[in-house]
Amino acid sequence: MQESIQKKNKIISFTGTYHGSTYGSISLSALSLNMRRKIGPLVSDIYYINYPDCYRCKCDNKVESCNLECLDELYEKFRTYLPAEEVAAIIMEPIAGDGGIIIPPIKYNLKVIQNLQGKRYPVRGG
Repeated sequence: MQESIQKKNKIISFTGTYHGSTYGSISLSALSLNMRRKIGPLVSDIYYINYPDCYRCKCDNKVESCNLECLDELYEKFRTYLPAEEVAAIIMEPIAGDGGIIIPPIKYNLKVIQNLQGKRYPVRGG
């Protein structure tokens, strides 16, 4: 068990989120450049993806016709340089408060959980 836990050393967090001011939590936060200046080195192996924002959809979708193309950013990281089996955690605020009260679509979280616990990208507990 310890060996499998040691192989999982990568963390995924989201841009536009704030997790606190301690060394570890500021490493997870990606809200402001000024927040991270002159602090470091920060915790390594943290990867960031855009927080899902239906109001300002980067894929130009409407909520009612959304097919969660925003998840492609995560899957692209898994396909190119981030081994899914080495991801220990995905840290996601249920609502990105400091990023502007951004509420992700419920189906986003469900899809992430389904894909990461399924066979597509096997990210599981140690």
